Amino acid sequence: MAIKHDTPLPTEPVVIVPNQTEELLYTRAMLEFLENSGLIEGRFELVNGRIYSKMGQNLPHSLSVGRLTRYLNGIESFQSERVVSDVLLNLAPEREHPAPDVLVLREYKGKGKPAGSDLLLAVEVSDTTQSRDFGGKVETYARAGIAEYWVLELPKRTLTVFRTPDAVAGTWGSRNTLAETQTIAPESAPDALIRISELLPLTD
Repeated sequence: MAIKHDTPLPTEPVVIVPNQTEELLYTRAMLEFLENSGLIEGRFELVNGRIYSKMGQNLPHSLSVGRLTRYLNGIESFQSERVVSDVLLNLAPEREHPAPDVLVLREYKGKGKPAGSDLLLAVEVSDTTQSRDFGGKVETYARAGIAEYWVLELPKRTLTVFRTPDAVAGTWGSRNTLAETQTIAPESAPDALIRISELLPLTD
């Protein structure tokens, strides 16, 4: 029996455009599936359910990461094996899987990826990533209970320091932005002062 149609059937392929007000948000399991299946290659992080590439940082970014790492490694109480770079964190909820540029671990002896409670300090070197370093990551790191969060902003040559996280509210008790002429030390190593300009790339 023939089926009658009110309108003619299309002769060309139909492209279905999703509702652009809806956004597909990913979980850690989804990101790991994409990586393990080879559908995406490289280094990625997950912030608020969105996947961001960690590839292609420029030279000033790399120089500052190196300077931060050397400075933190030089703090005797931290010990070099506790200062690591670009390690993915397992944070709640499942849509959070960030990778800080530099972090300082507590006495972490577990297996797998660290959680927020395993960190004394997380640092982001922000050159082109200010929207998420000062956006979603501020709340994410507070909710995770990370003790301290720094954002070294290269264009402005400043360091913003977040301390006293409120894991319930996802906020911080203090936020201070310091100029490159000022000094800073981690809250957990208050005597290890360094001038912020020493963490930044040289100017022309």
